[in-house]
Amino acid sequence: MNSLIAKEKREYCKKKFQEFDNDIKATWNLANELSGKTPSKSVDETIKRNFTGSTKIIADKFAQVMIEEVDKVIHTCSQKVFDQKYENIEKSMVLLEITQEVGKIIKHRLKFDVWPSFDKISPKDILENLDTLQTIITDLLNMSIKQALVPIEIKTRFLRPVYKKGRHKEMSNYRLIALQQKIFKIMKIYISDEMDNFFQKN
Repeated sequence: MNSLIAKEKREYCKKKFQEFDNDIKATWNLANELSGKTPSKSVDETIKRNFTGSTKIIADKFAQVMIEEVDKVIHTCSQKVFDQKYENIEKSMVLLEITQEVGKIIKHRLKFDVWPSFDKISPKDILENLDTLQTIITDLLNMSIKQALVPIEIKTRFLRPVYKKGRHKEMSNYRLIALQQKIFKIMKIYISDEMDNFFQKN
C-alpha cells in the first residue's frame, strides 16, 4: 500500500512540475509546498504590506529617499578618483564592430539568476534562442556603435527596492537594484573588454 501511495505521489508531482515548466514562481511555490516550507514574501508583497498610496506615490518617495542617501555618501567621501593628469597621449582607442563576441558574452558572461527588466526578457530567454537572436543582437549593437548612439529605450533601467535590514516601514532600510535590459548589458561588457585590452596593450 505504501509503495502505491508513493508511486501516485511521484506521478502527481511529476505532472504538476510539467504543468509549471515555464513558470518559475509557480515551480518554486510547488517545491515549497511539497517540502513543507513557507515561501518568502515577494518584493511587491512586502512593499504593499508596509507602504500606503498609489504606485507612483510610493515610487516617488523611494526615489527621494535614495537621492538623500546618496547625497550623504557624496559629502562624506573625500577620496579623489580622477586626480592624475595625463600628458602627451599619442594613442587613441577605436571601437571596432562586433563580430563573433556576442555569443560568447551571452553564454559565459551574463548572469542567469537575475530578474528580467521591464522588457520581461531574461538571459535564459536569450540563451535558449541564441541561434536566432545572435545575428539580430549583433546587428543592433553594430548599428549603435557605427552611429555613436545608444537608444534611450535600451539604456532605461527598471529600479526595484529590496529590503536590507531594520524596520520594514522605513524606506532607508531598502536598497535599489537596477534591472537593465540585457542587450545594453551585452554592449557594456563588450565595450569594457575592448577598453581593458587597449589599456593593457598601451
